[in-house]
Amino acid sequence: PHRSGTTAPVRGPEWQERTGVNFMASASELQEHIDQCVAASEDDCSTSMPWVHAEELHIVVPKSPGHRQPTVASAVRLSMMVSCVAALGIALAHTALGSARKLGVAASSVPKAGLFV
Repeated sequence: PHRSGTTAPVRGPEWQERTGVNFMASASELQEHIDQCVAASEDDCSTSMPWVHAEELHIVVPKSPGHRQPTVASAVRLSMMVSCVAALGIALAHTALGSARKLGVAASSVPKAGLFV
């Protein structure tokens, strides 16, 4: 492990180009590492591991609730709300026109709407 901001990762071919050393280990090199680990005691392995004792805290700042991304569910809720408001408006207009006609209000004072005539 490395501390944040202390390394610049590169891909294998790029590292090989910079250093001139092959980035792929041969089968014999892999077997050599395996043999070394098997032969070493547990204490030897734990002290040879690259470990940094510096603590780094990573803080994630949540986005405020007012800045949420719209979702499919929110789009469905919005369309349902608009449909309900439109249905309520149509029902109120229909009721108002029917009541006005029953009360005998002059036809000129009742607004004409293409849906209700």
